[in-house]
Amino acid sequence: MPILYNDKTDSKYMTFYIKDYVFYTEIEKDTLMMRAFEQNPFVHITLGGDKQSEIYLEIIGDTAVVTDQDMIDWLREKEGLVTVASEMAMLRVLVQRVRLGGISEKRMENLKEA
Repeated sequence: MPILYNDKTDSKYMTFYIKDYVFYTEIEKDTLMMRAFEQNPFVHITLGGDKQSEIYLEIIGDTAVVTDQDMIDWLREKEGLVTVASEMAMLRVLVQRVRLGGISEKRMENLKEA
């Protein structure tokens, strides 16, 4: 996930967990990435587009730190998150827009017809 902070860019590989169309991930509290989210909560995530498939999703969303203990407990229990250290935070990405990329218009029409 790329970020912009103090006119500098950075990106990190992140694992996301999805519940009800909301993405969740763990992040260290005292990091450049966390400070960037506090300054600008909007994110752009690309999922896919690797060696196995040229198709990918572009996701635009906004972030917030999860404070709901029930949600944190669910993520730890159901998704197997093992980090419970005090220096970690749970981050929520609420999806605002999704775009399918890496697919030709003709192939897209074929998928719609199927």
